[in-house]
Amino acid sequence: FTGLLGGLASSTATTLAMSRQSRAWPETGRLCALAVVLACTIMLARVAVLVGVVSPAVLARLAPWLFVVALPGLVFALWSWRHFSPHEPSAGTAAHEVRNPLNLRIAIQFAILYALVVLLVRWSDDQFGGTGVYWASFFSGLTDLDAISLSLSQLHRAGNMAATEAARAVLIAAGANSLLKAIMAISLGGPAMRRPILLTLGATVLCSALAAWLI
Repeated sequence: FTGLLGGLASSTATTLAMSRQSRAWPETGRLCALAVVLACTIMLARVAVLVGVVSPAVLARLAPWLFVVALPGLVFALWSWRHFSPHEPSAGTAAHEVRNPLNLRIAIQFAILYALVVLLVRWSDDQFGGTGVYWASFFSGLTDLDAISLSLSQLHRAGNMAATEAARAVLIAAGANSLLKAIMAISLGGPAMRRPILLTLGATVLCSALAAWLI
């Protein structure tokens, strides 16, 4: 439940909160890992909705590959559900640390970040072409996947970028975002959390790279 809400609100805040909880209460490590994976997987669905609202053409190219990227998280969630014990400690005690996405300060921060990302992507495209856009997407994806996904979709809608190029850039950003979450969870989380995160988010990063190459 925490992971689902975290994916809708802030997967980064969820990753931080669950990592801290897994270190403070090691017995919750596996469920904390599940919460992080669910948040990262729901984040991909959220990105698909945002892209589809702005540019259905980009979503049409992106959707099958986003499903490929989400597969490791879905498999891990299904495995965890089948092996879940009702006696395991809850991972929800840190749920209050997940930030409210409707908070005015967060909304203003997102608006500023979105404007900066748009400028960065346009400058990279003008200076370096497609390669520059992909690098800008990677570094932007490390900080916020929503902003770069919206900016890429808007560029396609305005006729400044091909749908395939925009979809590939979103996949690169998604891979970068999952990579950062994995590093955060492994470095800040407890021992029981690290292995499932390494395997699942590591596979997610590899799927992102493969999807970006094949699209």
